[in-house]
Amino acid sequence: MGCVCALGQATTGTPESAVDGFDVVSVRVNHTGSDVLGLTPSADGYDLTNVSLRKLLSIAYDLREDQISGLPGWARSVRFDIVAKITNFDPTNEKPLTWPQRQRYLANVLVERFNLTTHKDITIQPVFKLVLAPGGQKFKHSAPVATKGDSESKDDPQLRGDILVTNRFMRGNAVPVSLLTKNLAFVLGRDVIDETGCAGLYDISLQWVPYDAPNSPPDDPDIRSALFTALQEQLGLRLVASKGPVQTLVVDRVEMPSAN
Repeated sequence: MGCVCALGQATTGTPESAVDGFDVVSVRVNHTGSDVLGLTPSADGYDLTNVSLRKLLSIAYDLREDQISGLPGWARSVRFDIVAKITNFDPTNEKPLTWPQRQRYLANVLVERFNLTTHKDITIQPVFKLVLAPGGQKFKHSAPVATKGDSESKDDPQLRGDILVTNRFMRGNAVPVSLLTKNLAFVLGRDVIDETGCAGLYDISLQWVPYDAPNSPPDDPDIRSALFTALQEQLGLRLVASKGPVQTLVVDRVEMPSAN
């Protein structure tokens, strides 16, 4: 997961200590006042810069921010810099941390440093159902992984399973439709349920805002309308408004990390 980093002043925070999963963790308040946040992963940890508690919970629990409730006012306004590492990591003998590992370890950091306690809940909320539009799907199954010696194949195994999402386009290589719906949910701010019946892995390319168009907020009605149209014209898919069960995270307790 890429980022643009803006390192902030680090004058208030918690002392470095070990948290389950990471050997060294530093949590400090960012006082820059910048709107730029960053997430820089490495094989043995990652740096999070200028990130709110609300965003940290979203990352750790793989939820949209609107799926999290019970937070105090400072959970959005106060920003933090977090550096988390595993010491004595040997890249020659150990595999880099996976994204699920990073999420689990970050959740441990929040419990340890922010005294976080939560519980999950299921509520009935507005959702979208993703269905086939008239005429059927317009995206194709991904080509199989290239074998050694196949010089004509341009398939790059390192890119398989990846999906790149911005506020104007989405591109996936060898991804299931379930990953498309998950990312549509983050763009639309509402759960998307796959009812396409499309199985297997697909190459998906979707663009709903021209490259040269000015930036607009993701919840702009015109942007949402453009996304709906692009889904039908480019992928042969349609979003239908409905209601359904949505998983939420309720924060029972959370505190500012103690100062040095």
